[in-house]
Amino acid sequence: MSATPQILAQLQTQLTSHLPGVWIVGVSGGPDSLALLYALCESGIGAAVHVYHLDHGLRGDQSAADAEFVRQCATKLGIPHRIEKANLASEAAPYHNLNEAARVVRYRRLAQYASETDATAVLVAHTRDDQAETLLMRLLRGSGPTGLASMRPQLAWHQWAPPAMHGRAMLLRPLLECDRAETVAFCQDRQLTPRHDPSNDNPHNQRVRMRQHIVPALRHEQPQLNAILSRTALLCADDADFVAHQLAVAWPTFATQHDHTVTIQRSVFVTLHVALQRAAIRHAITRVHGSLRGWSLEHVEYVRQAIQHPPRRQQQLPNHVTLRVRTDHATIMLPYALASGPCIDTSHIIQPHGVINCRDEWWLLSTSAHATIHRNRWQVFLDPHRVYQLRTRQDGEQIGIGHGRHRRLQDVMVDARIPAAQRAHWPIVVTDQHVVWVPGARVDPHYVAPPDTPAMHLSLIHATDHENFRYDE
Repeated sequence: MSATPQILAQLQTQLTSHLPGVWIVGVSGGPDSLALLYALCESGIGAAVHVYHLDHGLRGDQSAADAEFVRQCATKLGIPHRIEKANLASEAAPYHNLNEAARVVRYRRLAQYASETDATAVLVAHTRDDQAETLLMRLLRGSGPTGLASMRPQLAWHQWAPPAMHGRAMLLRPLLECDRAETVAFCQDRQLTPRHDPSNDNPHNQRVRMRQHIVPALRHEQPQLNAILSRTALLCADDADFVAHQLAVAWPTFATQHDHTVTIQRSVFVTLHVALQRAAIRHAITRVHGSLRGWSLEHVEYVRQAIQHPPRRQQQLPNHVTLRVRTDHATIMLPYALASGPCIDTSHIIQPHGVINCRDEWWLLSTSAHATIHRNRWQVFLDPHRVYQLRTRQDGEQIGIGHGRHRRLQDVMVDARIPAAQRAHWPIVVTDQHVVWVPGARVDPHYVAPPDTPAMHLSLIHATDHENFRYDE
């Protein structure tokens, strides 16, 4: 049976209620996006269709051939098109995962084109197979309802486009209830020859392994796997939307934001349902840092529990995010959100039990203690058999980062988001002219005392908070 009726019916169901105008179709040249493009042209839905293709530059001549194929298809259909080439090394430097980098750049470029053309919709060709694979991969990562909602059928501009970019296009996935077999059959019916990306066969890619091994095994147990997982994603999306709505109502009653700082009133937070507490933490991190990259459930749970009860252990949080808890409120922030930082002009010998004023209500405290596994960048347990000095940095200095490697203090301070204006007077701890600790940034592991051994415990604290990750009650 031809796949045409199902695909065209889905387009009619999913797209007829959306604004007319310019609709941009992301076309890779594969069977899914090719079927979407040709079906859209056949559907008669009143919109000005444009084609967009991005050559990620990862496969040399093959990538260039894909781009030319898409150009020819758009030209044959008489459709306006834009074919671009990306440089992932420069455009997505912070992203170490190649697939993530490619996706980020692709959607950024799509948003740029949509903004330039004042498009009302951007269409991508994800299918139920993609949805099933995504849900299973997120399940293996331990995602909750928000993650298991996987790909949404539609997203508003602010949910998918870069924050600084202006536009109005919805991101639509009109084939999300169609199987990949239907798009392949659609292309065969029309004698279309889609391009094949060899990277889709690379077993080092988790999605490829899921597609080739895990999904077939599960489908053997449950032939309706795609439909069932699609329904699961929908149910999780509904649950996640309900929690998001409840959080939007409650948020103003317990949280305030100023730049890269979110302050949470503890007395209200502790009364919230645990699902709302977790959602509130994730929302606060997103507002402070811009995303949840690098955050796991363990981190969220640590913050949630620490707001309510003194933590038994202290944990370094991802992306330099800092948690400070006081009797009446908790603050989630980035280091550079501080109005002022520690500052010294003269050097000081650190006494075993002493206090050094670092100005602007910052203090370095030194005590004797037994070392613990401590991952707070504002406190360290050091070898007690050395003499330590507190001073400012010197030109060209480096700090050890383990395994015989070193990094320049300048780079360490930049990574820690220490404001440029504060770096020259930022206190650092040295011994025998070796940099041991840059508070708020990094400690040389060579000088750290082993757990459960005597140590010199150094804490750089602000007067308004006894210590990071500690209560002042």
